[in-house]
Amino acid sequence: MTSLKVAVITGASSGIRCHSAIKLSSEGWSLALTARRLAQLEETRSLCANPDACILIAGDITDEAFVKSLFEETMKKFGRLDLLFNMSGNVGLSDKASPIEEMPLEMFTSVVNVNLIASFLCICEAFKIYKQQEPTGGS
Repeated sequence: MTSLKVAVITGASSGIRCHSAIKLSSEGWSLALTARRLAQLEETRSLCANPDACILIAGDITDEAFVKSLFEETMKKFGRLDLLFNMSGNVGLSDKASPIEEMPLEMFTSVVNVNLIASFLCICEAFKIYKQQEPTGGS
């Protein structure tokens, strides 16, 4: 069994996801960091204990082809996956809070796509990897 620990962190450009990347890196994990904004991902990587053990893959996790490429690139670089930190999220907030009955359908659809569909897509790809590696499953 390898001692290499590999995590994919979605939404890694800010918040708890960024802090989780920093913490996991300090504990020796190799990371595949993804979010829409490359500049913010680069900032997250610069805060990690071992930036060379972090790959950045910017893109839209609501896009099934992108999600497949995210996990393919992770496997190409690290050869395994131990943790999916699947935390991208969208609460549909704009500059000012407004009652739910005033939320446009387009905004609600975006919330569902990021919070539900994208999470599903990432889980499917992670489970494919977990079932093929030894030991099976994430660590």
